[in-house]
Amino acid sequence: MLKKNRHQRKLMKKYKVVVLFLVKKNNNKNKQNNKEKNKKKNKNKKKNKEKKERKKERKKERKKERKKNKNKSKEKKERKKEQQQQQQQQQQQQQEEEEEEEKEKTEEKQTRTK
Repeated sequence: MLKKNRHQRKLMKKYKVVVLFLVKKNNNKNKQNNKEKNKKKNKNKKKNKEKKERKKERKKERKKERKKNKNKSKEKKERKKEQQQQQQQQQQQQQEEEEEEEKEKTEEKQTRTK
């Protein structure tokens, strides 16, 4: 009985050591895996952050572009209005001049007839 117990104890000790070793080994594997996973995660986080920044930048640029275009179109409209006004003024002037000329002609005719 004593011998058997001693033998069992030895085996148990060995077994414990083996189990401990395996557990330790497994823990190390897990640590390594976790490290790799964390590296990947961090890399992805960084990528996503950069992506977001680029997206923000593009959004800002598009906004600026739209604003610029809006201003351009406003200026265009204003110029068009000014041109129209000028044309109207010119037409009015021409009409007035023509009317004056006609008046003068009629006056001349009247003076001739007298």
